[in-house]
Amino acid sequence: VMGKLGAAEEALASLEQVDEHRRRKFRRVLGGQDDDRKGHDAWAGFDWLKPDKRRDAEGRRPSDPAYDVRTVRMGGMKKAMSKSQEQYWSIKKKYMDCVLFFKVGKFYELYEEDAEIGQKELDWKMTVSGVGHCRQVGCPESGVEEAVSKLVQRGYKVGRIEQLESSQDAKKRGASAVVRRALGSIETPATFNPTHSATPEAVHLLAICEQHDVAHGSSGSQCREQ
Repeated sequence: VMGKLGAAEEALASLEQVDEHRRRKFRRVLGGQDDDRKGHDAWAGFDWLKPDKRRDAEGRRPSDPAYDVRTVRMGGMKKAMSKSQEQYWSIKKKYMDCVLFFKVGKFYELYEEDAEIGQKELDWKMTVSGVGHCRQVGCPESGVEEAVSKLVQRGYKVGRIEQLESSQDAKKRGASAVVRRALGSIETPATFNPTHSATPEAVHLLAICEQHDVAHGSSGSQCREQ
């Protein structure tokens, strides 16, 4: 009896190994990576996002007092980007302090550091796929309003890069044409929008305005959200 039990356990272990091998192979076919892949490994194609390589648009390091957290300088990549990734990063590099949803067909996706936020705040499962092995999370378009609302209420600035045409329209411009997209409005906790807010609680907005000063001859106005 003990001999038969041992043989059965060995057979079961063998089947589990086969299933695991098939699971990993299937994920590779889909362009993804195994679940145990380390997060920093996913940056292999985006060296300029690594902490030790990071610079703002003016080339300043994070240790520089004048470092601009809103921008990033795109530099040497080990792997080329897809055209849609180039389109996304041409916008995102100017809004690194915002969570930007990227419309892809019937879905909205978050990439890299924004994907980390989506995983943490919305409990979305992260995958690693595509050219450059980009980390990403996402949701159907029917769920984006709720996702935006939750993130804004938790203190994030959130924007959406929308499609301006269908994929069919893009193909009319050429087989390799990329769907036109543009960044819409950016919502913050201080810019209340009933559509994206689950609660009517007040959020204060401080606007500093510079006005004409007759005595000193200055003029003009400027407002900044705080």
